Amino acid sequence: MTGHHTRAATLAGFAIASLCMFKPAYAEQPDATAIATLKKLIASQQAQIAAQAEAIKALSAKVDQLAAVKVRAVSPAAGGAPANKGVLASGNDKVSARVYGQVNRGILAIDDGQGQDTFFVDNDASSTRVGFAGHVKATDDVTIGTLIEVQMESNSTASVSQTSDRGLGGLSFAERHLDLYAKSNTFGKLSLGQGSTASDGVSEIDFSGTALVGYSAVNDMAGGILFSTSAGPLSTITVGGVFSNMDGLGRDDRIRYDTPSFAGFSLSGSLVAGGAADAALRYSGKHGGTKVAAGIAFANQSSISSTTNNTVNGSASVLFGNGFNATVAAGRRESSASGRDDPMFYYGKLGYRANPLPVGVTAFSVDIGQYDDIAANGDEALAVGLQLVQNLDRFGTELYLGYRHYSLDRTATNVEDINALLTGARVKF
Repeated sequence: MTGHHTRAATLAGFAIASLCMFKPAYAEQPDATAIATLKKLIASQQAQIAAQAEAIKALSAKVDQLAAVKVRAVSPAAGGAPANKGVLASGNDKVSARVYGQVNRGILAIDDGQGQDTFFVDNDASSTRVGFAGHVKATDDVTIGTLIEVQMESNSTASVSQTSDRGLGGLSFAERHLDLYAKSNTFGKLSLGQGSTASDGVSEIDFSGTALVGYSAVNDMAGGILFSTSAGPLSTITVGGVFSNMDGLGRDDRIRYDTPSFAGFSLSGSLVAGGAADAALRYSGKHGGTKVAAGIAFANQSSISSTTNNTVNGSASVLFGNGFNATVAAGRRESSASGRDDPMFYYGKLGYRANPLPVGVTAFSVDIGQYDDIAANGDEALAVGLQLVQNLDRFGTELYLGYRHYSLDRTATNVEDINALLTGARVKF
């Protein structure tokens, strides 16, 4: 700002000199009052110039600070992914980190043939959870990553019953994933820790868009509900006890390897703590406007189970370009107990996805599943359901409504059918 002061002083001097040389016709000397006024004006302008200079200096410093923050927020981290928008920072500047999660709450109403009950629940089909993920690019082809994901369910749909309708689920987190992995487009993916085994999810491939409130694990909607006997009292038989989609080994402490995808096909296998092992073959592809996905798995769990030698399970789903979709799933367990029949299930779903509303996809579906010998020889359990899910894309929210009818035929035991209605919302962040 030195230049501004020099120019202002020069102008002031020029103005004073001009006034001194100017002599009006009616006076021999310059007007002293006018000169004093001009000096005050010049002093005021110099003060304003100095104040503006300080303001510009402060503003420039602020702009520099904002620019630095913006660069840190949007510049790629070492892992090649955009850094989080100033919300989450990794403790290691070489690692990209993010936090995610969801809350899924609903209202469950049931009629067990002898009475009605209403529960305020966490939807066990997709529990309330939070996760922390991190990854770093070790080379151009190899990514090393971590995943920590835990859930907290208060009054889970898998637990509430006619005799216990509140206070279920302690105020603590349950592990879902505590995982470390290395991933390569060339060599595949190797995972170590608590996480999905190779067969996990193979019974649950589903393009309907309604799995949130109805899929092959039909027991998730009302797993803790007790069947009533025809004579009136509640039995000890739960919905969750007689329905199972036999989804492999689930999540466990394991080491797992997945091959890269070849023409849409991939193989995976895992070894679980305790000696159990499994393998799965998956396919995913798009043919024109049609999406197809399928999987089949085999699990040997004899070393960790007192009731089952092995399990075969699988599912497939197709989504057509017009929004119609179909899903099937099936599974069979080989029992290890003498005289025990092998449990099995068959499941099918038809659905339709459309955009009748501008807020997001609307998905409808109807499904049916037969689950035999799950809890005891001769059991024949049937589940029929209707599902509706409305996506609210702008809010990261899904609204859902589902109905399911459960029936059980058991030798020498007569129980009433159960009707269940579940409505709620899942909000993701």
